[in-house]
Amino acid sequence: MSTAEDLVRFGSALLQPGFLKAESLKTMFTSQKTSAGEETGYGIGWGHGKSPSGKTVYAHSGGAVGGTSQLILYPDSRIVIALVTNYSESQWKAEEVEAVAEKFEGAKN
Repeated sequence: MSTAEDLVRFGSALLQPGFLKAESLKTMFTSQKTSAGEETGYGIGWGHGKSPSGKTVYAHSGGAVGGTSQLILYPDSRIVIALVTNYSESQWKAEEVEAVAEKFEGAKN
């Protein structure tokens, strides 16, 4: 259990040098490969991809009875977005989450 504020603190800490070793972060955020050598788009607990504007993003979602969450990291601009809801009947729509994150990313530039 967590709050959006704590998730942002956690995501921000991951983007700061020294919270974890650089080698550990690289491993976490690097897309794994199948036995056939194909990229999975998923690291060690983190989705890895590009935002609609082409920026590198790392994302992790979670859910249980009574709630869902989404944590998105923009490592290049050090923006962290956390969305939390007490609604668990459906998953977040990726396009909606990305639209919110893109507004923050665009505001920083």
